[in-house]
This record gives sequence, structure tokens and C-alpha cells, in this order.
Amino acid sequence: MGRSIYKVHSLQVSERVWSIATEKLDWHIDNGKKLSGYLEPFYNCRESGLALTISNEDWDNEDRVKGFLHVWVCEARGSDEILVCMQEDWPGDNKYGEEAYDNAKSFHYNQYYEAAEYIVNKILEHFKLDD
Repeated sequence: MGRSIYKVHSLQVSERVWSIATEKLDWHIDNGKKLSGYLEPFYNCRESGLALTISNEDWDNEDRVKGFLHVWVCEARGSDEILVCMQEDWPGDNKYGEEAYDNAKSFHYNQYYEAAEYIVNKILEHFKLDD
């Protein structure tokens, strides 16, 4: 008997990347980085997946980078590549903006680990936590 209910492929791709990335981020958090964030779904036709909103909550550090970084991961609309978009400002509709799309990074359809590593490095770089 075949499956009749399934997740769209773009969501499956996003879940795989975020599973790896959040494990790596949890390791950094467990080792002293004061990051906090949440994942939520987004939908933009074929480009659907999970978006992370993350911030540095080191309240005792007046030099901390304030504000948020928003990261979207999905399958690209015109190919099977993994698409990673990032931006600082929050788009009201939970979809990345045009500039974030223009500056997006693409990965081969099976480069989940590479996409996750890129995300983690960009987050640490953004919040000036890379050591």
C-alpha cells in the first residue's frame, strides 16, 4: 500500500538542514554562547520550509550585537538546490525580502551538512561570536 499523505519535499529539505544546524548551534550554546531563537514554518509556493529567528541574549554584555538575524532554508523554486536566505530586518509576512534572495547562498541538493555549517558560521560571525 502506498503513502497518501506526505510532507512537501522543500519542507523535508529544510528539516534536514535545520536538524544538523540546530545540533551544532546547541553545542555552541552549551559551550558559552548566549544565543536564543525559534524555528517557524514559512510558505512561498515551492519555497517552503522553516525559518529561524535568532538573537544574542548576553544581556550583561553591553557590546553584544543587538537585534535579530532571520534565516530561511528551503528548496530553490527553479531547481532542487538548497536555498539559504538571511536578513536582519523582519519582513511582516515571514518571507525573505528581495535583497536576501539576491544574496542567497545555494547548495547542491544533497549538501545538507555544508548548508548547515554555512548557517552556523554566518550566525556566529553576525553576532561576533566566532572564536
